[in-house]
Amino acid sequence: MHKINEIIKGFLIGIANIIPGVSGGTLAVLVGVYDTLTYNIGQIFSHPLKAIKSLLFIILGMVLGIVSGYFIIGKFLLLVLPLEMSFLFAGLILGGIKEITNEIKGYKVKTSGVILFIFSFSILISLAVLKTIGIVNTTNEISFNLINGMIFFGLGAISACSMIVPGISGSVVLLALGYYQTIISLIGLCAKEIFSFSFGSSTLLMLCFGLGILLALVFSSKLINFFLKRFHYHTYTAILGLIFGSIFAVGIIGIFSFVPKDIITNIVHIVCTVIAFVLGIFLGGLMNRMNNNIDFKKEAEKISEKAISDLCELLKIDSVLDEFNAHSDTPFGLGN
Repeated sequence: MHKINEIIKGFLIGIANIIPGVSGGTLAVLVGVYDTLTYNIGQIFSHPLKAIKSLLFIILGMVLGIVSGYFIIGKFLLLVLPLEMSFLFAGLILGGIKEITNEIKGYKVKTSGVILFIFSFSILISLAVLKTIGIVNTTNEISFNLINGMIFFGLGAISACSMIVPGISGSVVLLALGYYQTIISLIGLCAKEIFSFSFGSSTLLMLCFGLGILLALVFSSKLINFFLKRFHYHTYTAILGLIFGSIFAVGIIGIFSFVPKDIITNIVHIVCTVIAFVLGIFLGGLMNRMNNNIDFKKEAEKISEKAISDLCELLKIDSVLDEFNAHSDTPFGLGN
């Protein structure tokens, strides 16, 4: 039962990690495994067997959640509703931005901070514009070579670093860089190769991506914490620029992905996009308040623990049959 419990928690975290604007770290806190994850990731080299054993079923659940998210988001929602989903993601990012602005509240505005903000903001906007006009192409056929291996390793490292920084989702960074859809497609291709036992380019690139995440999580946390403590204001102004840049970048990519149709259909899409954007802002703000409310986090952990335990009980067939038989005159309820 404990193993099923950990798989379900990992599944929820995996689903969260694949949705831009939703933090898997926040979900890890709410289901009560954040400390377990961070501690054992830090122990992966000093006590590898113990760390892997502790994380095995959580990681299995995360993989299942990510693969499920691929089919729901990558194979359906992003293809059918690219404009609405892009602005939903943009709303989620905007709604959760208060967590970052709170970090620089009370600081005087400095010229160096403004320059960092504009620089980081410009990077993501430039990449989004270059992608949409075709100068930067992130959707080429996925094939393994040294350059692509290094690119996907770097993307994994960037995603992992963004997970460590409060208020940033790794998926947001991938989406703003124009590689989110590529990674989503790669997950599906990799799953097909694994299930067919025919390992190829997708599996190799996914290994590079995963290795980048692992090494960055292990080695970059101290460096990032150093910058957050030593250069708190400047680090967070740069992060704020990246977040605002990602909001506009996601919107630009969504607009250029949309294929106009007849007037009525276009009006419906525009109305749905506005609703999705407002809903995203609301949900992003709600998750931000939940994450910053200690009492809520404790209560949410208790509720999620109870819900997951109840689900685990339902998954135990023997218990279900015993409960059913207890209200019957004959085995398996086959009486009158």
